[in-house]
Amino acid sequence: MEKKLEIYGARSIIEAINANQNIDKVLLLKSSKSSLTKSLVNLIIKKNISHSFVPIQRFERLKNKNHQGALAFLSPIKLVNIEELIDNSLKKNGNPTFILLDGITDVRNFGAIIRTAVAANIDGIIISQSNSAPINSDVA
Repeated sequence: MEKKLEIYGARSIIEAINANQNIDKVLLLKSSKSSLTKSLVNLIIKKNISHSFVPIQRFERLKNKNHQGALAFLSPIKLVNIEELIDNSLKKNGNPTFILLDGITDVRNFGAIIRTAVAANIDGIIISQSNSAPINSDVA
């Protein structure tokens, strides 16, 4: 099962790119002239990430998000069962490390744990199917 994520805001997108997240495409507000947007555009070009400049109407559905005129679509997160995770990790690394989570329902806490796990080169995060924070753009 795969879930596609969106990241809102130039600063968040810059951080995701610098963390080597797989970004499929970035939409940028055509009328944006901020220095932060210019920095984002330079980074997108440097990293050869697909991007488009779009009118404000494309951002209307994001009225409750602080998008700052920038929206990124991340490659889907692949969710696998525990057996597949362990098998794949053992093939890549003879001594894999996992984080086991139970009852983490706050998306911001979940996102912080994921980012820490990535920074620490953790091989996988195991979550329960129920009583867990949803994997959505708020986690990113």
